[in-house]
Amino acid sequence: MTDLFPHADEGRAPADHEERPRKMVVTARFVTMLVSGLATFALLATMLVLPVPYAVQGPGPTFNTLAGHEPEQADDDESSETGASPGSGSSDGDVGEPVEGADGELRLITISGSQVYPAAGELRLTTVVTAGGPGYPVRAGNVILAYWDREQAVQPVEAAFDPSLTREERDELSAQQMITSQEHATVAALTELGYEVPAVMHIVDAAPGTGAEGVVQEGDLITGIRGTGSEDVTDVTTYADLAEVLQATAAGEEVTLVVERDGQEEPLPIITTDDGLGNTQLGIFLQADFDMPIEVEIAIENVGGPSAGVMFALGIIDVLTPGNLTGGNNIAGTGTISLDGRVGPIGGVDLKMIGAVEDGAEYFLAPTANCPEVVENIPDGLEVVAVDHLSQARVAVEAIADGDTGDLPECPAVVDEVQVD
Repeated sequence: MTDLFPHADEGRAPADHEERPRKMVVTARFVTMLVSGLATFALLATMLVLPVPYAVQGPGPTFNTLAGHEPEQADDDESSETGASPGSGSSDGDVGEPVEGADGELRLITISGSQVYPAAGELRLTTVVTAGGPGYPVRAGNVILAYWDREQAVQPVEAAFDPSLTREERDELSAQQMITSQEHATVAALTELGYEVPAVMHIVDAAPGTGAEGVVQEGDLITGIRGTGSEDVTDVTTYADLAEVLQATAAGEEVTLVVERDGQEEPLPIITTDDGLGNTQLGIFLQADFDMPIEVEIAIENVGGPSAGVMFALGIIDVLTPGNLTGGNNIAGTGTISLDGRVGPIGGVDLKMIGAVEDGAEYFLAPTANCPEVVENIPDGLEVVAVDHLSQARVAVEAIADGDTGDLPECPAVVDEVQVD
């Protein structure tokens, strides 16, 4: 039988016009390109894992300062807000160790020596996580990824950390700032509630370029102050005594600070200055020893810096007063706090707002000085209220609880007003 479709290549040599398979010729140019490509790839890979002089920041965890004070579940018709929470009013036990609240959650704020109350809702302090600098290096790859992530921020490491500090020194400074913030929050909160907080205040130093420079001395003990145009000296036994006179004094006016120096009373005339936020200051650094009327201990780990002050203070106020300050709402915020309750600006407010929303907050308390940065970065679903003082922050939280927020100074309105003026 004849094969109608014979294999053409079978049993014969290729025709002259057919091309033979070509052999690959390795030229010097090819070798050069291959080596260069491999070297470039290795260089890029190395660059991606090398530390770079940048800091990467992102939203950190938030912490409910009311944790552990939630009301117990009521039985039958019994109100869950009647009476004090477990351990309230007792001065027994180890003050300062976190104790478990009704739901087993560790308590951030522990108070003894006074009646305390259950607190529904949340007052969340917000944080920022920062990588970069000594001990916390970031790689080029991290920086590249963070640059395109709207929930992270990249900046030169010098903008986030003092390059002269080691990792250990930086951690120690951050921890000390947290301790100071807690003390300021306690004094401010107790003063807001009407407590007298006696203090012994020694001068440590004067701020350069202020009216106190060359006038005060280290170790001076403050005993009184006389305001402009007054003939009477106000005895200074609490920080509030000192702050009250300064609040009634315009920056640039002279006050007389009375100190005890070497056992003798000395009147010191000082020209006051502005602190940059519209407040009058003496320009001195103080070492204050407070005699707290009640014991307040704040237990929080792995968080440093001064920016939790206002939320600590609000938490203390809520725990020490009957009822629910928050009305059950989830309210977050940030801001430093001074001994007299002034709220100061902080860094990373845009990232802190993101963290607040991720943890369910609907309202955010921000220092008024941060409002220009705030308005460009407000996440959807978050209302941001501007606050300058602890008393203003307390009023804002109470208004949120009442559902009457129409008159609160929200950051967008504050910025618009400044621009118009």
